[in-house]
Amino acid sequence: MSKHEFLTSTLTPNVEVAGQSVDAKPMQYSTGSVGYNLNGKVTLPNGVRLQISGNAIVIGSKTWA
Repeated sequence: MSKHEFLTSTLTPNVEVAGQSVDAKPMQYSTGSVGYNLNGKVTLPNGVRLQISGNAIVIGSKTWA
């Protein structure tokens, strides 16, 4: 797979936190690797609001064309 194919793919995983879905978006990092960036807000059943953020980097993608 190439970096371009990855970044334009329609496959975008979502993560469930407290029963609420947060979408991950493909991105290329300054290191040259590609992966998914996750940002969103969820509300817990007790009313506490959380801001969620995270990265999932594809292992070995730095060497992709």
